Amino acid sequence: MISPKSVIAAAVLLLAACSSSDDAPRGEARLSLNTASTAFGRVVSEPAGIDCPDRCAASFPAGEEVVLRAEDSDTAVFERWGGDCGEARECPVRLDEGRALPVHFAAARRLSRGHWRGGDTHVHSDHSSDGSLPRQINEGARGNVSVGDQITFAERTGTDFLSITDHRTFDQHYHPEWFSEEVLLLRGEEANGRPHAIVQGGVERVLQQASNNVRALQQSIWDARAQGAVWITAHPDRDATEDDGTPLDVAAPLGVGAVEIWNIARDADANIAYAETMWNRGYRFGVVAASDNHFRELRLISGPGTPRTSLRMRELREVEVLSALAAGHSRLSASAVGPTLSMQAAVGEGETAQRYQAGDEIFVPAGTSVALELVTERALGTRLRVFRNPGRDAGPLATFTPTALMGEERFTLELEAEDAAAWYRAELRGPGKPDSPLFTVENLVDGLAEGDLLPILETVGELPGQLRAATPALFVSEQPPQPDTVVPLPADSGGDDGARLAIGSRAAWSGFPDVAAVGEVTHIVAEARVDGRAGVYYRRDEAGEFSRLRDLAPDSASARLPRVAARGDTVWVVWQDERAGEIPRQPAIMARASLDGGRSWEPEIIVRAVDGRAEHPDISFDRQGHPVIVWQEIGSGRAFDVWAQVLGRDAEPVNLSGADKETAAANAFDTRSARWPASLYPAVSVADDGSIAVVWQDNRSDPDPLFTGSLGNAEGTSPDDWAIFSALRGPGSEQWLRGPIAAVAQAAQRFPTVVHGNAGVLHLAWERQALSDSGTTAYVQATRLAPGADDWQSAQDVAGSEAFSAQRPALGLGADGAPMLTWMDAGAEDWRWRIGRADFDGARWAAVRAIDARGNNTWPALSDGQLVFAGTRNARRLQRDATQQIFVRGGE
Repeated sequence: MISPKSVIAAAVLLLAACSSSDDAPRGEARLSLNTASTAFGRVVSEPAGIDCPDRCAASFPAGEEVVLRAEDSDTAVFERWGGDCGEARECPVRLDEGRALPVHFAAARRLSRGHWRGGDTHVHSDHSSDGSLPRQINEGARGNVSVGDQITFAERTGTDFLSITDHRTFDQHYHPEWFSEEVLLLRGEEANGRPHAIVQGGVERVLQQASNNVRALQQSIWDARAQGAVWITAHPDRDATEDDGTPLDVAAPLGVGAVEIWNIARDADANIAYAETMWNRGYRFGVVAASDNHFRELRLISGPGTPRTSLRMRELREVEVLSALAAGHSRLSASAVGPTLSMQAAVGEGETAQRYQAGDEIFVPAGTSVALELVTERALGTRLRVFRNPGRDAGPLATFTPTALMGEERFTLELEAEDAAAWYRAELRGPGKPDSPLFTVENLVDGLAEGDLLPILETVGELPGQLRAATPALFVSEQPPQPDTVVPLPADSGGDDGARLAIGSRAAWSGFPDVAAVGEVTHIVAEARVDGRAGVYYRRDEAGEFSRLRDLAPDSASARLPRVAARGDTVWVVWQDERAGEIPRQPAIMARASLDGGRSWEPEIIVRAVDGRAEHPDISFDRQGHPVIVWQEIGSGRAFDVWAQVLGRDAEPVNLSGADKETAAANAFDTRSARWPASLYPAVSVADDGSIAVVWQDNRSDPDPLFTGSLGNAEGTSPDDWAIFSALRGPGSEQWLRGPIAAVAQAAQRFPTVVHGNAGVLHLAWERQALSDSGTTAYVQATRLAPGADDWQSAQDVAGSEAFSAQRPALGLGADGAPMLTWMDAGAEDWRWRIGRADFDGARWAAVRAIDARGNNTWPALSDGQLVFAGTRNARRLQRDATQQIFVRGGE
């Protein structure tokens, strides 16, 4: 791998020249393919010359007709050409002059492959205010369940993946104990506005704006999906149904990825009935099982991994887990050693048969033969039953009796597709813990507290015939059904915003874009996921003409959260990367440079790799063209801190946030006595005179950082009392100085963004939320710091209200060079997220408005009038459609 010094020296001295390889020889015309698609099949030409993705441009005799043919691949399906050829597979092109022809591929339906890996998607620690048994009995008690406790138990019991999903917080992931060399740790939370949900795989907490409110819940789901996360309805029998089991109106949003039908603390049969009712209404989602474990005292019967969700994966990676969950490709079992059951289907025969897995949707004409294949293992003593709509109460469609004590057995059921939509699921029943509503962990805890276990003991007679394993449903219909929403979702009222598609395939997820504009050239980067892999993609846009899409980290399956900066023809992209594997979770900061305006790229370099996690980088340039890179970092026995390095000037990175930070491990009597204040989400800006400013969110002033409630502090703060800290470095200086703190009383300030405006004025914005765990909204606030001033000016509320949120602001410069502010805005009457924007008039932020656009539009970034954002406008369905792409809009 090339050294940082050699790349920096070349960039600073501008030794590289622009390439002219796209020019065609005299008498010839050049034909090239242009695509935004991250999932790509194959395109070949006749006569030979183009064989894309390996060779995507070639020269042919001028005036000749070249026929291009598009082919599918395992990961991509051809959709259409740009121009006149439309959806035809073959496209004749007359080359009177050079042409760049757009071609579009969608992500293919993905079959999960590899080994079954079992884990738990719903586990707690004392970072929840009620995360352990002592605190559920007495909320002022000491805690006895740490992050490390739960991970250690999972390691000892052979759990492959684990998500610690504390209530209303993401802070458990910022504890140094969130580390394992044996288990894949997933980021997650339990969102507690009613109804409860598990948000699996996000990058930060989802703000639920209100409880029991369909609009707020729907926007929360869209927020989670914008982060690439999967929304899982948790224990629906608790707060998603009426007393008779009928789903609540508020529990019928679109975009749910899975439902937790098996929770050790709840009634499995009631949760299955909820899922069946929703399937009958046309909703389509997968299913999971989870322990919902809070209590170390009950780990033998309800520890992490009991019950268990298994997913088929080629490698243990977070994106593989999320892809399988979103597709519904799971199997559920009572434990790691008990019976298992999986289901698949075939349409057709022999090598041409189309294969499907439980969780899939099969779209075929009525009368088509469909063969279900059910596979059991270690299932002696159980009964295998297959159910179809309307549900279990109608009795099984078929029953089988497994006889194998240890090995696999296969059972086949021949079906015929019907005129109406149908679903099929399977389960194993046999001796086990009763799934009676009386026999739950919750009632056991209450019985112990009240000294009355008789109602639970009376369920012993129900031991035979308990749930031992289950599959998701497999759906068969002619067309995708329309969900029967009790509270109708308003029609999309967005218009044409003039934005152009830059990165992303339909049916695939792309997100977290960034942009750097220099003159007529705009550099765009984003994270994109294809076939269980996360990659960093780049595209150059010059005067409205896009370059070929480039994968900047082709050797990585875990490249994420890119940022880009440009100065003249020098372009740098930074990202976090776990290419060595995600067990343990140890992302490094990687970078790659282009010295010719993005036409070609130098080899990647490692900016920072530690025995810990280096995450969430940001980048700018100093006046001499040196990259200024910042990131957050944690290691064993260390809190998260913000680090910075000016490559080519600083010999080593500098810890900007560690001074005056008090840290402590937990004492032996209270897991909640640990103190690990975190410094997170750094952002950097460089002024014209070379001054550097770095800002971040910091909770060191919170009475119990990273915990929602603490002994002696009643229920403490939830969320934490985050403030915005800063560090400054003067022109030509090698020293960082602590800058002023922007703090708003009784508020959590998060996701800071910063830019230098006219006359060196430093503009700062952030997301503000009241210290309330749910039922609240977020505001975008902004302030500024004049050169030489000692403190920030009073903060201004720019966007947001008591009725709707404004979130995740991004500062940049407009086309006129003046500061401009953008954000995610939830105020539209059709409930969709829009991009809000405001201009600075010299005294305050004004001209606040939302950009009218179709679909959900999120995660904006801005540079010199070029706005990029993630959008869902090309999604064809409101459920089970992963489509999110990156768009660019100029002239802001």
